[in-house]
Amino acid sequence: MSDAQDYQRKWGQIVAQAWSDDSFKQRLLADPAAVMAEQGLTAPTGKQLRIVEDTADTVHVVLRAKPDELSDDELDQAAGGAYIAFCFHQPQ
Repeated sequence: MSDAQDYQRKWGQIVAQAWSDDSFKQRLLADPAAVMAEQGLTAPTGKQLRIVEDTADTVHVVLRAKPDELSDDELDQAAGGAYIAFCFHQPQ
């Protein structure tokens, strides 16, 4: 399993626990770096980390900071809007 797959698996476990345990979710929202560390994930060093929760009425879309320069591979990854398309085109 790659590091990215392991990260995604662990993050999925955190999300599932937040969905089923309100006190865990509140701790995750209040101190994401500490909760992630407890679950074996390292938050970015020297960065502020904020987790926000979507609701039935609100979907958060992140506008990433503009990088200095993107390679073709990085541009392909940044341009993948599959999640956003899913959020805005869900069947009613």
